[in-house]
Amino acid sequence: MKVERWLPWIVGGLMLLVAVGIGQAQQRGPTGAGRIVFTSSFWDGDLLDLVALDQVQKEIGLTDEQRRKVLELAASLREQRGQGSGQPKSRNLTDEELWQAMQRMREEKARRAAIARTGLRRILLPQQMERLEQLNIQLLGWRALFDPVVQAKLKLTDDQKAKLQAMDQDSEPQPFVVRRIEKEDVLGVLTARQRQEFESLKGRPFNFNLPQPPRFGR
Repeated sequence: MKVERWLPWIVGGLMLLVAVGIGQAQQRGPTGAGRIVFTSSFWDGDLLDLVALDQVQKEIGLTDEQRRKVLELAASLREQRGQGSGQPKSRNLTDEELWQAMQRMREEKARRAAIARTGLRRILLPQQMERLEQLNIQLLGWRALFDPVVQAKLKLTDDQKAKLQAMDQDSEPQPFVVRRIEKEDVLGVLTARQRQEFESLKGRPFNFNLPQPPRFGR
């Protein structure tokens, strides 16, 4: 089935999400002046966006020299993203072709995230990087369990990883099927000890000064 007829709805939905993000939080930071910083409900685990927050820079003790290097790292990743965004070039795609394009975009995002994490580890002191990771997990909450780095720290088994992957990713090309992932189902994959270790990965609670997004339908 062709998906061209669905594109206006998709674009409209994406524009709405961006509009909400812009309306709720804009902040200057290493990733550029006026960089949009999404609220916690929209947080996707981008460490460069996280270190762009003034409150986070203060919390981890970021120096001016480190900030300059983070700026350079962010600029390098922006340049790479501009050279190949991975977004589909044609509007006239089948469901399967669009699904494949979405998968490529996910893979590219994961690749950039790995580069950013490696770059930040070279810039930050071990205790600064540890605290940044803790703050990221606090913002992500249970969604952090889909991060391979967090999974490695918790020593998840292959079976546990497979269960999480099945929740997070369609195995069939159905890009328009809306899936609801329940917190209890995700945490249910962990053992009691892993749950305790996951809580410890969050570190000391941090009071993020982020505005809350509107609650639609309430």
